[in-house]
Amino acid sequence: MTDEKTPTNEQEGTENGQNGENITLKNSIIPSIQETERFIYYLNNRFMLGLKENLIINIEQTTPNRKGYFMPSQHAEHYETTQKEPLNLIVISSLYLKDEPYNTIAHELAHYINTINGHIAKNNYHSQHFKKESEKMLLKVSKGKHGYNITEQTPEFLEMINDFKPNKDAFAVFQNFNDKKKKKGRNLKYMCSCGFIIRSAKNEEHPLKAICKYCNTEFITDEPEEEGEGEGGEDE
Repeated sequence: MTDEKTPTNEQEGTENGQNGENITLKNSIIPSIQETERFIYYLNNRFMLGLKENLIINIEQTTPNRKGYFMPSQHAEHYETTQKEPLNLIVISSLYLKDEPYNTIAHELAHYINTINGHIAKNNYHSQHFKKESEKMLLKVSKGKHGYNITEQTPEFLEMINDFKPNKDAFAVFQNFNDKKKKKGRNLKYMCSCGFIIRSAKNEEHPLKAICKYCNTEFITDEPEEEGEGEGGEDE
C-alpha cells in the first residue's frame, strides 16, 4: 500500500525525464487508489480493526452488477510481493467510482477483516460476521440475494466521512457505464467474487447454484439483478 504522503495528480510531479520534462500524467487513477487507502487507514485507526500489511488495492472494470470485490490471499491468482508474501486484494469498480465509493470501500474492508480474523463462511459469504464488521463501520446492513450483502450509508457514516475530510478530486476519473442490455444467449456467464467465470444454460426452474472453493462466494450471473445495492450494482 502506498504512503499517505505520496503526491496526487493535483500536486506538481517530482519525477522528470532525461531532458527535465515533467513525466507525470495529468489524468490518473492513482488518486482514487490513494484515497481508498487513506480511508482504509482512517477506518482502521478509528475502529481499531487490526489492519495488516498484507493488503493491496486496485481499480478495475467489473461486471455491471458488481461495485467491488475482495480476493483472499489464498486464491490461486493472488497478488504477492517479490519476497513471495501473498496479498489480499480489494477491488473498487471503475464503473462506480462516483457512486458512493466510501460505502464500497468499507464493505470490502469488512470482507478483509473477516478473513484475517478467520471468519469465512463456506456457504454464505455475507455472513453474520460480515454484518457485524460492516455495522461497526456505521453502515446499514440488510439481507439480499447473497446473505447480508446490501450495505447503505447511514447519517452517522456520512458524518464520519466529513470528519475524514475526503479529497473531492480523488474520484474525478471514472469509466463510463454502458447501460444497454446485452443480448441474451443460450448460455449465461457466472462469476464469483474473485473473478473465475463459468457458463451454464439458463434454467429458471433449477438455476445454477455453485460456490467457488477459493473465495467461498456464490457464482452469480452478469445479467442485471432484479434487486441490488444502489442503482444498478452490488458490492461483493
